Parts: sequence; structure tokens; C-alpha cells
Amino acid sequence: MPAFLKPFLLSILAAALLAVSGCGYTWRGEENSSTTHSVLGDGSKTLRIRSVEQTTLYAWIPYIVRSQLRDEIAARGLAKWVDAAPSDFTIGVKILGCRMRSDNDLSSGMPNLVTATISMVFNICNGHTNQEIWSSGTIEYTDSFEREDERTVIQSIVRECIYRGVDRIQQQF
Repeated sequence: MPAFLKPFLLSILAAALLAVSGCGYTWRGEENSSTTHSVLGDGSKTLRIRSVEQTTLYAWIPYIVRSQLRDEIAARGLAKWVDAAPSDFTIGVKILGCRMRSDNDLSSGMPNLVTATISMVFNICNGHTNQEIWSSGTIEYTDSFEREDERTVIQSIVRECIYRGVDRIQQQF
């Protein structure tokens, strides 16, 4: 590349970056706050868990869902938690299913794989009128694990499903 061409290309790149930044684009993390785009508003509203419904045989899943949901929403600063009414919003979680399938053929010499799938729906209601204002739709997550116990596998897939559900709460549309 000729020596005179390099400064010219750098000046064009700098001008393009200035033009793009003038259009309102920001790098991820530089915007004021992702909470302003949340269904829950700017993070100043109160939220409580209304219910966690499930039809699985794992009676301890609702406790994991409650704990991880609170942790994720608090970590993102989406709302202030309250344990009882009144609250600005309530959130309900319905676990549609949780399935585990394992490959127990140890004679093949292959690692023992467990494939787990969970599906959930999140619903946010007005805390005063109990009218639904938002629903996530079905969120399903599947993953495979080598030689893990059942509880660890389920905690992992619940965590990922909740992470994806809270991502949807933060979407602008």
C-alpha cells in the first residue's frame, strides 16, 4: 500500500465513526440503562412473584425458579423486590415441562450423556388490577451434560431458561 494512502484511509474511517456515533448508535453497555427498555420500566417499580406453577415430578423446582428469577432480575436492576402485596407488578411462571433423557449404554465406551429440556412461560401482571400486561410466550431450552447428577442438570437448564426469559422482559418490543 502506498504511504500516502494510509493516512487517507484512516481519516475516512474516523469520519465514518463520527457519522455513526452522531446517529445515536452506542456500543453495548454505553447506553444509559437497559432497564429503561424493560417491560417493568426504569427499575424503580416493585415486583413480587405471584406463582410458580409446575406439573413435573420434581417438587423442588419451584424453589429453584423463585431463587434464580429473583437473583437475575435483581442483578439487572429491573425492579425492587417485595415479598407481599401491594406491588406495582407481579410475575408468574408456568413450567410447561421438564424432561431428562440419558444414554446409559456403558458398554459402548462413550461418556454417559444426559439431555435435559425445560419449557416455561413468564407472565407479568399489574400488581393493583391483576390484569396481564405481558407474556413471554414459550421459552424452551435443551442441553446435554456428561456424568452430571439430576439436580445439577435441572438447576443448569432452569438458570438458562430464566436468563432467556429475563432477556425477553428487557426487549423493547
